[in-house]
Amino acid sequence: MPYRGAAGGEIDPSPYLETESIGRNFAFRRETVSTNIDAAAGRHGFVACADSQTGGEGRIGHKWHSPPGVNLYFTAVLDCAGMEPAQAATFPLVAGLAVREALRGICPGAPDGLFMLKWPNDILAGGKKACGILCLRKGDRILAGIGVNVNQTEFPPDIAGRATSLLLLRGGKPADRSKCLAAVLNALERKYAAWRRGGFAQFMDEVSSADWLKGRMVSVRQTDSDADAARGACGGIEEDGSLEVAGRRIYAGEAHVEAAL
Repeated sequence: MPYRGAAGGEIDPSPYLETESIGRNFAFRRETVSTNIDAAAGRHGFVACADSQTGGEGRIGHKWHSPPGVNLYFTAVLDCAGMEPAQAATFPLVAGLAVREALRGICPGAPDGLFMLKWPNDILAGGKKACGILCLRKGDRILAGIGVNVNQTEFPPDIAGRATSLLLLRGGKPADRSKCLAAVLNALERKYAAWRRGGFAQFMDEVSSADWLKGRMVSVRQTDSDADAARGACGGIEEDGSLEVAGRRIYAGEAHVEAAL
């Protein structure tokens, strides 16, 4: 089926950037396999963006639906030289906070609790997925792959009840994808700079207020067929980026809500 939305042309964030480095080296393609592949050889600040992806991926091998003309699919390359693996592993949450900040600006008047952070890599709006993030470490670089549902109005049947877009959240008003991308990159540079200077702990108040899983009954699986999923009451995101579930710290996986407490 076609995934309808408000069609758009080429994406160019440059007129709206406030950054020093992130997005100043920018490449756009009409179609690509994955922007993470396109960005693999890039240096700090490079951003690879595409109108559509044929092989976009989310966590644990899930396919990221990437139809043309409606959404944002991009990867930003960020320096992490000298960082311990445990510290670098907190960056997906930092990127999530940056996206959340940008989306709140794109949807003025939205309630404070509309956009929430779902550990470890999603932004939800009204409980539905508006953005997914997949970060990969490649030596001294992080490839931060980000997909934002911007102007899509229909979704594949398997995710239709769990996904939303900025257009739907804005009462049917399309959003300019170039401006949206610039807003995310501007916020990303600010958050990245603070994270490099002071680590993840400085964001804990913001994380706690945006933590969608905290206080819910959850299960966390390493794979779709994981028979040993962690289950229980979620205590929230910890200062090391882990998720506390039934007194256990979970460092990787995909979380599912089972019931409200």
